[in-house]
Amino acid sequence: MPDLQARLVVLDKQDKVCAVLGDNPTAPKTEGRPNIQSKLVDGKFNSPHQCCVDSHGDVYVVGWISDGRITKLTRQL
Repeated sequence: MPDLQARLVVLDKQDKVCAVLGDNPTAPKTEGRPNIQSKLVDGKFNSPHQCCVDSHGDVYVVGWISDGRITKLTRQL
């Protein structure tokens, strides 16, 4: 589940948090967020807005910023 607090939260079948990915706690406090390109950090989310999962279990996260940002999280076995 994308969280506009700059992270992706993964829930189990009982809706309990089992993982937090790309957590970027300073992003929500950054003036001008989310559209400051110099503040984007690889591996960290800035303003995740939507996600989907493909048939391989890979997760695609779309960031809500002026030029768009798509992050692919590849499932590791």
